[in-house]
Amino acid sequence: KNVVIPPLPRTDEYWAELQEYVDGTPTQRYFSYVARYQMDMGVFKQIVTGAWEKTKQQQPNIPESAKKKMEKVIESLYEAED
Repeated sequence: KNVVIPPLPRTDEYWAELQEYVDGTPTQRYFSYVARYQMDMGVFKQIVTGAWEKTKQQQPNIPESAKKKMEKVIESLYEAED
């Protein structure tokens, strides 16, 4: 929800038909569509960091354990080689 993605080149797309069964009887049918995009690592780091900062502002009651985990994820992004 807090992620704004700039225009990116599409690298792949596919769809799948999913059939729901209840007690062995087919009920509803769904279609799942997936599109994959290519993104520069620097852009990805900025997007993730920005989304996290916005989330912290909107949700001030995030548990400390969750904050520490997310900060560790972001730190590891910046430690990774481009």
